[in-house]
Amino acid sequence: MNIPKYLPKLEKELRNKIREKKYSDSEQYIHKIFSNCITLDSLKYFQSILDLALKLGIFVDPLKIPDRFKKIQLAINECIQNLQLGGIISILQYVNRYNLSYRELNVKKINLIKKLKQKTLFMENLLDLFGEVSDHFIYFVHKDLPEGLYDLFIQTDGIYPGYRNLEEIAEQIRIYFNIYSVYGLSVKNLGKISRFLKIFKAHVNKMHNFDSTEINDEDNFLIIEIDDKTHLISENNIKINLNKMINPKRYNFYTYSMIFLGGLGPEGHGFSYSTPKGEIIEICSDRKESQAIIIKFKKYLKKTFLQKLTNEFLKSKINEPVINKIIQFIDDIISEEDYLDINKKESLIKKIESYLYSNRELKTKLKIENLIKEISQIFSIILRPVDLIDQFKCRMNLVAEGKIKSEEIPKLTSLKNKSHYDVLKERFFFQNIVELFFQRYKSEISQLKKN
Repeated sequence: MNIPKYLPKLEKELRNKIREKKYSDSEQYIHKIFSNCITLDSLKYFQSILDLALKLGIFVDPLKIPDRFKKIQLAINECIQNLQLGGIISILQYVNRYNLSYRELNVKKINLIKKLKQKTLFMENLLDLFGEVSDHFIYFVHKDLPEGLYDLFIQTDGIYPGYRNLEEIAEQIRIYFNIYSVYGLSVKNLGKISRFLKIFKAHVNKMHNFDSTEINDEDNFLIIEIDDKTHLISENNIKINLNKMINPKRYNFYTYSMIFLGGLGPEGHGFSYSTPKGEIIEICSDRKESQAIIIKFKKYLKKTFLQKLTNEFLKSKINEPVINKIIQFIDDIISEEDYLDINKKESLIKKIESYLYSNRELKTKLKIENLIKEISQIFSIILRPVDLIDQFKCRMNLVAEGKIKSEEIPKLTSLKNKSHYDVLKERFFFQNIVELFFQRYKSEISQLKKN
């Protein structure tokens, strides 16, 4: 059903029912339409239909949507079978937004939800992914999702293709998130953070006392071979975040290293992060994938440059309104695209030069030629291509200076509209669901053995 094209017809049909005072029929009809929309492709039309219902004064009750939970599970199953992990998150976002998980909660369920709310990591992850969540949604995620996974993989006729028994299926589901691809990014579990930190400390101890509080900004990057990968690691970053990285109560993903040899990316690059589960996770990155972090780096350089230029103007006792106009002009002509294109430097300089010479006050108080030379040199830095290693070092130095947090870096590295942080938080969510499924599986196996 093409929902957008069908909406005018639906409105006409509902108005006729209301005119004929068939209110119960109109309610039943629109709830059936809502039920038909519970698919990965059609959930996005929920708001349009809801707006129509409100417009016509029809009350929408999630309890009256036919086969609601069955439809939700079918949509999720389709995503699982097609390995569309992002689709599962999208479905759950709609379930939460439109309160599709609503149900009557008895005392037992209410007490379970209270216990779940005390699980800090579980709740922080839910809030991070879905925003404000209802008690019904918390219960749905904890109970219905693992149940659905169990029904899909375990209670089937015959063994799932490629596996000899149920135990193999269950184990494969559990280890799936050790190496997989999502949103065009490759993800791999490299092992325990405790092991990586042990190797790191051993390497540092060969060079100097690890417990030293002195930070050397000139020489704080280490190259360490771990397994088949070469890691570039900021000693400062590890010192600052060491206790946080090994604290299982913290819901954060801290940057551990840049992998510049042996990484998952097409150029052998990758970034690694610690997780609340004590793992080190690599996510592939190449120059294209790192456009977001490079642009962020360029923005930082641009901001620094404009501040420096402002200070120079202030020393020359130029009126502040004039200074603000100049700075705004330069800020406006350097667009995001220019951040990565050195070929645009000359045209930008000519625009600035023309603007400065057109201002009488500037001509009398400044040596414009010298200023243009200085601006040109700074533009060469801002517009030049940035090596991934250089920008990684820049980020780590900003962490050491307290200008950015280690856990913010995965949010700045992205492919299209999905950042490394999105991958990490969604992976953490799915790991929790799989563990709940495993508990259900073990419980069922235990019961079978008793019988």
